[in-house]
Amino acid sequence: AVQIYPNPVDVGSNQFKLQFNKLIPGNYTVELTDVSGKLIMTQKINILNEIQVQTINLRKNTAQGIYLVKLSDINSKAIFTQKLVVQ
Repeated sequence: AVQIYPNPVDVGSNQFKLQFNKLIPGNYTVELTDVSGKLIMTQKINILNEIQVQTINLRKNTAQGIYLVKLSDINSKAIFTQKLVVQ
């Protein structure tokens, strides 16, 4: 239901896209954590359409490495988790 691209992310562009396919419309939270579990960023997303693409901008000082992208619903239930490589 969720796709991340590009993966790996080029540290120069500092952004990636989340494509949502047939998720229930509503409010969701995207969290980016490093492999130790430290929260790097949080972003709220409102899904309105059956297919929707959201661009996520990383902070300019985001280090190269492996991160986890977690999507949670309004009840804080994780519905999607995937590794993201920044290089």
